[in-house]
Amino acid sequence: LRDESKKWAEEAAGSVDKPKLSHVGLLGAGTMGASLAKVMIDKGLTVRLKDVSPEALSKGLKTAHDLIKKDLKRKKINQREADAIFARLTPTTDYSGFKHADVVIEAILEDLDLKRRVFKDLENACSPETILATNTSSLRLKDIVTALDKPERFIGIHFFNPPHKMQLVEIVTIDSTNDRAIAGAVALVHKLGKTPVVVKDCPGFLVNRLLTPYMNEAG
Repeated sequence: LRDESKKWAEEAAGSVDKPKLSHVGLLGAGTMGASLAKVMIDKGLTVRLKDVSPEALSKGLKTAHDLIKKDLKRKKINQREADAIFARLTPTTDYSGFKHADVVIEAILEDLDLKRRVFKDLENACSPETILATNTSSLRLKDIVTALDKPERFIGIHFFNPPHKMQLVEIVTIDSTNDRAIAGAVALVHKLGKTPVVVKDCPGFLVNRLLTPYMNEAG
């Protein structure tokens, strides 16, 4: 699967305008968002982390910092490297800095109306070239995308929890998703050292769709 996904990424990169990947916007400083931020700054990406309150951001920054401290304690990195990694993560309670994002990933509550409002705001706050992604695990992308005037850059990038340990990432597409968004999402996942699998929007996507009959059979 890893070899096939790399092959696909190389083919896609040659056929579409591959987006640059250096700045990422993250919505939601909960466990998923903060852990995902740590994965990204580890790989040299600059991350702008947004949440609705300074308190939520403080908790998210602490989560990311604690994960970095674990690497420091295990001597995977030195103090200078730890400081440089953490410096690539900046917090915000508004959309300042999101104009520079190459990709934005939403990792907020699984509330359809809330996600629609957030993506409408993102469409106005980001560059027209920014790939807009949701990390939803339970909602259909076709229901979220109705908030967007330009749905072609909308895609699902579903990380499993905890993202700093889980290898597989589902890239979820809908009919309107263009090749540039798919190529950018796949390239991002490869840059993070993980394995992307491209799937269509359906209940449960791939992993949870397979898990349900698996658990039923075990029962």
